[in-house]
Amino acid sequence: LYMCSATPFPSTFDEYFFCGGLRGKPVELVCCETNDLLVPASAEIVLEGFIDPDPATFHVEGPYTEYTGYYAGGKLRRPVFQVEAITFRHDPIFWGQLTGATPGRYPSDGTWLKYFQTAVSWNYLEDAGIPGILDFNFDGWPEIVKVRIKKGYRNHAQQLAAALWGSKISNHMAKIVIVVDEDIDIRNREALDWAMAYRVNPAMGDISFYDLPGSPLDPSIPFELRNELEQGQGTWRRTLIDATISWDFPPRPEYNGSRYPPKGTDVSPAMKALVQARWKEYGLES
Repeated sequence: LYMCSATPFPSTFDEYFFCGGLRGKPVELVCCETNDLLVPASAEIVLEGFIDPDPATFHVEGPYTEYTGYYAGGKLRRPVFQVEAITFRHDPIFWGQLTGATPGRYPSDGTWLKYFQTAVSWNYLEDAGIPGILDFNFDGWPEIVKVRIKKGYRNHAQQLAAALWGSKISNHMAKIVIVVDEDIDIRNREALDWAMAYRVNPAMGDISFYDLPGSPLDPSIPFELRNELEQGQGTWRRTLIDATISWDFPPRPEYNGSRYPPKGTDVSPAMKALVQARWKEYGLES
């Protein structure tokens, strides 16, 4: 941050951001009033201060209405930010956000966070070497993610979920991962339901569970396991729903060498041409 205006090739995301990767030019910085940290000169409001790590200085806070739609957190002692100075522009704009959303009342942070969560997770999986990702979507609540893949091998979906859950970026999201084949549009609820209905067989392991760290704000976790000051994090029974066509089914001659029967709505080009040529003979035109 200190060398932003002089660094020609940023080596980290923070440098890239503050050096103007998104703006095309460096961000103008000014020094704080009470310390030597630099902050954007165009900031609406700057709060300067410190946080004492001594637990004796902590104060009780909460519970608050959270992104889950519930007063999820309990009353816990938290670190306190001691304000030493406040500087601001003339008529500054204070950005707040609406939380505590329930169905039909979407949170403001969820409106933009889902794009960030989608991009970061997708990039991470590609960097981890997970192939075949065609679409990735957090749409609604961050606990549920849908992924469309070009399936390349047995347990492809399991590997994808394991990689995502093994990263700290999933600590507060991706409790439930739904993976579908390339012919399923994850943004189409009807298509997603169809895949869930006819490509998921729980008896064959298409639904699997793993106890892993998760969000302490999720009220489905027993209350005593949601105290992150004692537990360090919450505990989720993370769930993978593999809604891809199972490779445990061998290709069959009845299905023209495929693992699944042909779709009843698929029409071959030859059949389509025949029907069009004989359409009037069917007596269907008025």
